[in-house]
Amino acid sequence: MEAWEWAEALYKRILPHIRMENTRILAKGIQELCRQYRREAIESSAGWEMERLTEFVRRTYEESRSEETYLDQNLNADFFRFRDSYLAWKKGGVHAEDEWIRLAAMMRMYNVLEGLEGTGRRESALSSCYEALCGCMRDILDFNMCYLVYRYLDETRILAASAVYREDLSSMLSEKKMIAILDDFARAKQDRDDSAGAVLEQLAENALFLKRVESGGKERQLLMLPFEFSGDDKSPEEQLFLILHRDADAEGGLEELLLQVRDALFLRGQMIAVLERDYHHLMNIQQEYRNIGQRSKTPGKVRILHLSDLHVTKDNAKEMQSCIKALEQVEQLQDKDAFDFIAITGDVAQGRCSAGELEKNYECAAEVIRELAFQIWSRPALRRGGKQTRMLDQDWKKRVLIIPGNHDYASMNELETQHDETHRASAGGRPAAQEGSPMAKFTYYINFLRQLLDVNIGTLIDQGLNEFRRYDDLNVSFLLLNTSIMANPLRNNKVHLDRHFVESVGFKMERGDNNRVVCLCHHGPRYPVDYVSDQYYESCVCIELTQRFRQFVDKQLDLPERYPAKASFSRAEMEKMWIQVEYTSEGTDDPLQNDSVQALMRENEWKRIPNDIAAQVVKQRKRSRLYGDYTTLAGEADRPPSEIDERYQRVRHMIRRAAILSEEDAQAYRKTFGLLKKERGLTVTLSGHTHKRDGTEAENGDPPQYVADRFFSKRFHYAEGAEGTSEYISRKLRQLAWLKYGVCELSDIPENNGVRYRFYAHPFSISADGEKVSYQEDLDPGAISPK
Repeated sequence: MEAWEWAEALYKRILPHIRMENTRILAKGIQELCRQYRREAIESSAGWEMERLTEFVRRTYEESRSEETYLDQNLNADFFRFRDSYLAWKKGGVHAEDEWIRLAAMMRMYNVLEGLEGTGRRESALSSCYEALCGCMRDILDFNMCYLVYRYLDETRILAASAVYREDLSSMLSEKKMIAILDDFARAKQDRDDSAGAVLEQLAENALFLKRVESGGKERQLLMLPFEFSGDDKSPEEQLFLILHRDADAEGGLEELLLQVRDALFLRGQMIAVLERDYHHLMNIQQEYRNIGQRSKTPGKVRILHLSDLHVTKDNAKEMQSCIKALEQVEQLQDKDAFDFIAITGDVAQGRCSAGELEKNYECAAEVIRELAFQIWSRPALRRGGKQTRMLDQDWKKRVLIIPGNHDYASMNELETQHDETHRASAGGRPAAQEGSPMAKFTYYINFLRQLLDVNIGTLIDQGLNEFRRYDDLNVSFLLLNTSIMANPLRNNKVHLDRHFVESVGFKMERGDNNRVVCLCHHGPRYPVDYVSDQYYESCVCIELTQRFRQFVDKQLDLPERYPAKASFSRAEMEKMWIQVEYTSEGTDDPLQNDSVQALMRENEWKRIPNDIAAQVVKQRKRSRLYGDYTTLAGEADRPPSEIDERYQRVRHMIRRAAILSEEDAQAYRKTFGLLKKERGLTVTLSGHTHKRDGTEAENGDPPQYVADRFFSKRFHYAEGAEGTSEYISRKLRQLAWLKYGVCELSDIPENNGVRYRFYAHPFSISADGEKVSYQEDLDPGAISPK
């Protein structure tokens, strides 16, 4: 028997029960429950949270059975007797707690629709109201997620979605996935038998489409409820869908599902009316940020969680997520309403890899960011079976701000690609003959943003991944700048600002605008542009060594007068640097304070520090490209020009060209930033890239500027009980993971442009399998001042 023939036969079998459970009884019963709850809510100042509603339904049901008499009939008795007969009919029955949750969701839906039908509702409340409506549909139908989706020809938009449980974070459907689902639905509708389709339309006054779909690496069961517009002014190509999904192995057959659909659509007339009126408003405010409200608890204060340089890979993502979950052990982060925004200033994923790996890295990065948002903003919730859990409201997507960094530039892989109208795909990983268009470089990053945040990617691409956002209810605006837009295969760390966009920012800020302006960029305004040092950086070569080399070559090379050497560094001093293993600037002889030692320990998986660690570091340094070019320059410097070989000329030309480009780009970069200062005073600038925290307060008219450390890193430390050992070499070691970030607070205080900033670093121990994570409170340095 075909599926639709089976559905038709099923419908005929349950038709008597459907007639019994008519819309009038449902609507009347829910209306009476809402009336009674409102009376109680006024007296107790209770809200319409699911936990309160569920308890009210349970108590009201018990009272309806115990207080009914011949002369004093309980108003809810008939309705609950009707529900009892409905539940008794279901095969296998249903848990009482599940029925209370379903009725509570129906009450909440009644209240939401009543509010939407009223006049004078602010547009700012539409998003939250339709998110609540989707949540009610999800709870009534016992699905995991519900989406309100608009479709017109080739345009598909998610207008609203229910709050998400932790278990469903990785399986949320993006707009890109919705396009494929709706295409499948259209094909199935064309192939469907008309008589069978009429049966299902008679059942729910909608077409019902049930299928399985792959989402988040899991197979999901999908339910689609299309809504047809009735007005003459509506195009037949315009459609709205409620799309729900749940686990493929969820309990309950089609019989129970059809009756649950009946429950969910008990107010379908009112639902269609408000949807026809509001869907255009929902589309207009989808990319609006003005009405996002405050999450932090101090009035007038905006709190931003600032992190940078996540460098997520498929190898470190699991550990990173485990550490983020363990943040609940950190005292200052136990308040779930502590932050209004999460700002990520570039290098979301590790980009120096193949195209396939980069795509996987961005998938892992999306999971990490969702987990962080859940940890920061989730709230308690009640799930079927009385299970206490947590859920995340959908406004988190408008509170997360992300900009690209030089590692988000994909052409660093130098892979040949294929282009068509809809996508860009790798062609076997062969070296590219030439670089693509500026936005083609960021294809993987753009897809990541689209999948994670459902942003208006067309506008973002037109602006070169630069953006200006206004959050008027919070009296703050964000200027998101792509400073890696001119990155190329030769120089992936090239620094540049789109002057045209910067000049247009002043026009986007209205006259008399009192919003504080926060600038997010990967390279800060004071970033020392130095392409000479950049091209020599390796794990075994510290930044100090590359900077010394730059000073050495500045003295050796004949640079034009307008690019004078900033300092001199002799050949003898350079020779000393190669063999000298300085552990810290304070002069301690502790090897673990040296980044080169840490990198060597990780690469070789050593459990203890070897006796010849200094010699090992020097040996590794002398294998580097930096040492090879140094020996070439030093060895040829004293020889006459006629005897200087081709390699010397090539190295000299490359370094000289990089030095000149550094100065030119640095001047242009600071000049363009100066336009921002001229057009509009920035409140604060947040950046990253250097992997070292730094901060300067407001001075000489410049705003305060803060640079965040690398968000996730692993370092060796001495094991417990080994701290008292005098010899570093003999100590046992352990490896700890660190999460490092900054907290930026904007307030009305006059000092430092009203900005207060603190750095934080939290250590965690991770078990070998990565499952058990423990917060090491004794090693936590606490809040660190930028000064």
